[in-house]
Amino acid sequence: MKMHNDKNWNNKNLEVLADQFEVMSQKGTVGFYEEAVIESLVEYFWNNNRIDMAQCAAQWGIDLYPYSSSIIYLNAQLLYFRKKYPSALHELDRAIALDPMDSESRLLKARILIEMERYDQASETLENISNFEGSTNHEATIHLCYAAIYENLDRHADMFDSLCNALRLDWDNEEIVERLGLCVEFSQRHEDHIHFLQEYLDERPYSSIAWYNLGHSYWYQKDYENASDAFEYAFYIDKYFQQAYVDCAEVFIKMGLYERALSCFEDAMEYCPKDGELYIGRGNSLFMMKDYEKALVAYSEATLVAPKNPDGYYGKGLCLMEMKCAKQALEAFGLACKLDDRREEFAAALGEAYYSLGNMGKASEAFNRAIELAPEMSEYWVRLITFLMDEERYDEALENLNGAFLNTYGTELMYCHAAYCFKTGNRKEGMDLLEGAMIENYNMHESFLDLCPYLEKDNEIMAFIATHRPLDTH
Repeated sequence: MKMHNDKNWNNKNLEVLADQFEVMSQKGTVGFYEEAVIESLVEYFWNNNRIDMAQCAAQWGIDLYPYSSSIIYLNAQLLYFRKKYPSALHELDRAIALDPMDSESRLLKARILIEMERYDQASETLENISNFEGSTNHEATIHLCYAAIYENLDRHADMFDSLCNALRLDWDNEEIVERLGLCVEFSQRHEDHIHFLQEYLDERPYSSIAWYNLGHSYWYQKDYENASDAFEYAFYIDKYFQQAYVDCAEVFIKMGLYERALSCFEDAMEYCPKDGELYIGRGNSLFMMKDYEKALVAYSEATLVAPKNPDGYYGKGLCLMEMKCAKQALEAFGLACKLDDRREEFAAALGEAYYSLGNMGKASEAFNRAIELAPEMSEYWVRLITFLMDEERYDEALENLNGAFLNTYGTELMYCHAAYCFKTGNRKEGMDLLEGAMIENYNMHESFLDLCPYLEKDNEIMAFIATHRPLDTH
């Protein structure tokens, strides 16, 4: 049947042809079809997710036109889609033999070889592809195939270069921009990523994903000002880009600009779904601003919107502790721990609440749980040892000091050890440890005085601390 040029008419006739073909194929009485008609039928069935019928039409076409490389290629695509890789390779080799200039068959062959983890053969196939049609689309696809090979071989630096080469040939392909952003996390080529994205943004200045990824590379390099600018461009371009608001706010928090962070979360809540992450972010900003009552409201809203997100309950607990409501805080921390018992900060906060309420047994249990989860975090060891010293359980405190130094190291542990020595009457060793800690980080000596506040009235100790003040310390 002659195909009509009008698209609607063409589709209607394809439907009729497809119905006729299906009926005749079931009876085994399929007649003669022109090659172009068979190709259209294959594509019609494929587009309508009728893969079995598409394969049937392709096979019928091959029977009618055994030297048609285009129908054989379509059959290979269907076999590839069904993950019948050896059969697909066989068909592609037939198509290439019939049309040696067919680069698409070679590209599909390379993709299949990559799927089969036959990377050397895939590379050889790609090397043999010439740009017969001078198409930059094929060149970009070749680079993407190489990128897939390098990714599977964990050669992320080479993958980065291939993705950049592909994108230079196809500036509008934002999927490559996204892949490049993921690749740089493994390759750590943030400086190169920044330079490339600056080049890309000269060509496509309104790509929100490119600005967003640029922000992440600046963030990695601790260039917070440029990172915040890039994130802001991302959500100026796409006002519904929630993660850009969130990450921009996180950068502002890093910079101590809590009001600007709060503004990011509030802008996000205007345009994006009000999910738990945004309420928690808003709460975090207000908490850092020491506006505990408003922060508590934000965290409470987070628990209503996302009752299975433990961070909302944790934030509530922190606010309640600051507001001297330890009993309510204990309940909030308990819910956070119940939702996620692998978060050491939750366990430590629970310990603080128990300690405030005088439940020393539960406090000790919670602090030990925090250490169990994160033995490399010296702050949790210090908190447990401090608690034990407050309880005058000095043998346990020493045991945990020894355990701490086996698992981690930190100046605050040295100050803690010095405090232990003073509290147990070993003044000389305490002064030696205090001196070593002050040499490492003089500014942390306040933590020592917090542990031994009575020493602030000891003139010898205060003079000793003063003589170790660095010249540039104010």
